[in-house]
Amino acid sequence: MDRVNRDELIRRYAAGERNFSGVNLEGDLSGIDLSGADFSGNKLLSKRNQKYLKDINKTKENRNYT
Repeated sequence: MDRVNRDELIRRYAAGERNFSGVNLEGDLSGIDLSGADFSGNKLLSKRNQKYLKDINKTKENRNYT
């Protein structure tokens, strides 16, 4: 599994990548706009990141139902 830190995630997202399924995320991800990114199957290394990505997924689900 790929291990990705905050800076690498930002770089890859800015380059257009949206599929981050199965990667291990490191660092604080709060405050980063990751709209449209797929984080399914991730191993998150902090509770803060788990909550943050859960909130992103809820927002994504709500947009799909409007």
